Amino acid sequence: MPTFDLRNTPPAETIRLMAQFLEHATSHNDQLPRRRILTRFHARTIPSIDIHGYLTRILKYAPCGSECFLAVIIYFRRMAGSDTLFASPTTPTSATPTGTPDAQLDAPASAAQHLHHQHTPSSGSAADLANGELAPNGRHPIVINSYNVHRLLIAGCMVAVKFLSDVFYTNSHIAKVGGLPVQELNRLEIEFLLFNDFNLNVNVTELQECGDHLLRFVEERQNAAQVEGAAPQYAAQSDAAKQYPVLTDSDFPQLKNDLILRAARGETVERVPVWIMRQAGRYLPEFREVRKKHDFFSICRTPELACTVTLQPIDRYAGLLDASIIFSDILVVPQALGLEVQMLESKGPHFPEPLVDPSHMSRLAKTVDVDKELGYVFEAITLTRTKLDGRVPLFGFTGAPWTLMAYMIEGGGSKTLSKAKAWLFMYPKESHELLQRTTDVIVEYLVGQAKAGAQLLQVFDSWAGELPPALFDEFAMPYLKQIYTRTKKALSELSPPLDMPMVVFARGAHYALEELASSGYEVIQIDPSLSAESARKRAGANVTLQGNADPCLIYGSKETIYANVETMLAGFGTESHYIANLGHGIYPDHSPEHLKWYLEAIRDVSTKNNAKKRQPSSSPVQEPASKPSAAKKKKRKGSKSK
Repeated sequence: MPTFDLRNTPPAETIRLMAQFLEHATSHNDQLPRRRILTRFHARTIPSIDIHGYLTRILKYAPCGSECFLAVIIYFRRMAGSDTLFASPTTPTSATPTGTPDAQLDAPASAAQHLHHQHTPSSGSAADLANGELAPNGRHPIVINSYNVHRLLIAGCMVAVKFLSDVFYTNSHIAKVGGLPVQELNRLEIEFLLFNDFNLNVNVTELQECGDHLLRFVEERQNAAQVEGAAPQYAAQSDAAKQYPVLTDSDFPQLKNDLILRAARGETVERVPVWIMRQAGRYLPEFREVRKKHDFFSICRTPELACTVTLQPIDRYAGLLDASIIFSDILVVPQALGLEVQMLESKGPHFPEPLVDPSHMSRLAKTVDVDKELGYVFEAITLTRTKLDGRVPLFGFTGAPWTLMAYMIEGGGSKTLSKAKAWLFMYPKESHELLQRTTDVIVEYLVGQAKAGAQLLQVFDSWAGELPPALFDEFAMPYLKQIYTRTKKALSELSPPLDMPMVVFARGAHYALEELASSGYEVIQIDPSLSAESARKRAGANVTLQGNADPCLIYGSKETIYANVETMLAGFGTESHYIANLGHGIYPDHSPEHLKWYLEAIRDVSTKNNAKKRQPSSSPVQEPASKPSAAKKKKRKGSKSK
């Protein structure tokens, strides 16, 4: 049985274990009927930052030992008045005294049962609360879910740090975590103390037990996933020194549709393969249902959830999609480098503390343990490829160095990228250093995805077109080439060696098409700014092209979509060296039914065109004209002489 090392376990590892447990508990509790009791801890909407990111931010502004974070879990258990934070449908919705049997929360038969304690809060008086009314005291059990867990965490950490840490942090200092003013933090602190009957005492035995059970929970969750998914999973380890094995085709179900792999290699195909960038996303109602319960990066970091949403378009468009792409985000690489990234509902990606000048590069990790920081992506790939059951191949992907650098400096999306481009002129040496450090992580990340079961790899340089040709040649292209060369070399040196097609998408960099076509990548994704005929002529006949319908085509009627597909396929050709896609990711307000028309059009038109080309000619064979007789020749000759 794993033992938690109270003395030596770093706080970052403790919050990783804590986040996994709380994400699982809140996910379970979110599915229960809405409780009538609201407390000051409840937010109106689910916060955009995930639990792990929030705990990391708390640790940054209130550095403390693992005991503070373990104490928060102990306080949570006391507030729940039960042996586990997993609530049941029978959990009372009124202020039932927590000392009564009715208030005890039954846990599902899972590893969560290991988180138990002997403390039972004192009983309080029952009170019927009106819907939406704040609870007047802490004498009823609280169900921890996605709406209240963030405020509970900040309040719990405030009191734990003051009670257990050698360093005292005021609430005005902790307010730097962001999101809540000092006055609200003061109120949350009082509310938290009330729920715990002002009893903050925890002993070493309780801390040790809590740490051991967090480790056991993570380990048993991994084991359960292995049994359920029959995927090659990996035992959880507290020291994060996982070594992921090299998985090959023999470790997974046999592939039934290799159309896209053959097209990527330039082989002849019976129809054009097709997939869609962002095909698992907000345009799907089933994805939006998952998103209601989980924040964006929690889905990315939870292999089971990432697998679920990756499979959604494959299930919906059965037989129409020829590839899947793992649900993740290009910005997990900056997270691995040590930067905080939030996904805001109305704004998109947001870096609370971007890199303002080169001195801020000291905040980045000097070395990145990719298996530790991004292992959740590898596990999601392995699980997803297994559950695909060979229906279609699976893409892994990454952002390109320049695009990631732009996000890290701009702090999010930008119309001009003026801050990032200013670095290239003001700090060219440091810019190259940042690009190289990012490239090093990317290469390891791609190799890890390939080892985990990815069958194609794509590099997204989304902001490439914002660079003029000279800057692209200096600050983007060398690193794209390096990624291809180093990744291929690393894969060839594995035991057993791996090889798979690699795709590059330098959006907007149409001026660099010839150089991209000769860079080694087997597939070049192009955007709608290039015509099919021009792209084929400039790229040459020996590289596979991918794209490039304008995403707005999906707003059109069925007839419009079919007509445009016919034109597009006529330009690219349908027999080899082409993979259909959009020229950009699908939009959130696209109709799933309209996308189905596009997929059907690719299938129908390409199948029809290829069938025509391979059909024997049906025109009647004409007999060669008979030679004119000698008499006719003589007559014509005489006529001519006349």
